[in-house]
Amino acid sequence: MSKTTLYRYFDKESQLLYVGITGSLSSRQSQHLKKSVWFYLVATASYEHYELRADALRAESQAIKTENPIHNIALNNRGPEHSSHFKDFQLKMHFYQMFQENDLNGKYFKFDDAHIDLSIELKSWVRMPVQEDNNLSLDQTVVKKLDELANTHNLGETRFRCITQCPYCVGLRNTEWFQATLDSVMAVEHDSVLS
Repeated sequence: MSKTTLYRYFDKESQLLYVGITGSLSSRQSQHLKKSVWFYLVATASYEHYELRADALRAESQAIKTENPIHNIALNNRGPEHSSHFKDFQLKMHFYQMFQENDLNGKYFKFDDAHIDLSIELKSWVRMPVQEDNNLSLDQTVVKKLDELANTHNLGETRFRCITQCPYCVGLRNTEWFQATLDSVMAVEHDSVLS
């Protein structure tokens, strides 16, 4: 008899994204990769193994009800929109979606005019990191450049209308994730100047 695994997926800020059980972890991860829009935000995971599937089901149900993972709908007492992290997550999803070529069904994303230029710009940052930012992680580089674009836009000098017109793009810069990443950029740059 094979064991059943209870797994928890967390993002970089240690927010619990999802709790599930499976008899085949590799197959379940492949399913999430293909069908779960949040899966590429997974940074860490934890695993518990159970001899009996019934025990794993009870543990899963209890974890979902008490830990409120953002993306468990079926057993979650409140639903993801009531998670304290859900709004930040929605904003991050809006942002990360601009890096994708295809949606979950394999169809090409059709961005509105306000987001097309920004999507192209973001993808270029991923392909060719700027040399002067070689001490920064990819997230730090992108957040720094977005902040620079937002400040430039306020001066009326950029083509990226969505930065000030789209409520998701505007809201992204107010998330804890964006602010913490921007703070870490300043710390890296400060340390670079001192060394």
